[in-house]
Amino acid sequence: MLDKTFIIMIGASYVSAGVKVDGGGYVIVNGKVIRVPPRSPLLAQLAAATVLLEHSEAVTDSAIREQMTKMGETLMIKTAEELIHS
Repeated sequence: MLDKTFIIMIGASYVSAGVKVDGGGYVIVNGKVIRVPPRSPLLAQLAAATVLLEHSEAVTDSAIREQMTKMGETLMIKTAEELIHS
């Protein structure tokens, strides 16, 4: 069961809390659950994407906020695709 207080929503994607802290877990992209093993090299990428998305909300300049959000979403999707194909 998903604990919604520990899930970050990115468009149609979700990241479980364990992924962000190197504990593994899962991401959901376009309805597909992708398992992320603990200490995967791709965890750093997922963490970076999550940080971009979380902190973009605090940026007052709308153009920069949109760029950060787009970068975070792009990195999240790219990393999820890498996990699917690994």
